[in-house]
Amino acid sequence: MLFLGGGGWLPLINSFIFNLTPGSAWLGFKVCFGVVFFIFTRAVLPRYRLRSINVFRLEMFSYFIFKLLNIYCRDFDKF
Repeated sequence: MLFLGGGGWLPLINSFIFNLTPGSAWLGFKVCFGVVFFIFTRAVLPRYRLRSINVFRLEMFSYFIFKLLNIYCRDFDKF
């Protein structure tokens, strides 16, 4: 939504057919699309609670730490 496709009132594709549509219609279409996309995303994706995010973060952190430790210990014998 920051640029709305290269300027809010500009068409998405620079062609004769798209240039016939007025700029305010393009801006309205892009804003409506952004709002619908935002509402759809909020409705479809689950809302993660802080506890579930922390558990996931702890699992991923411990996975990568053990993976790095495994690589380090496995390659330690070569030196």
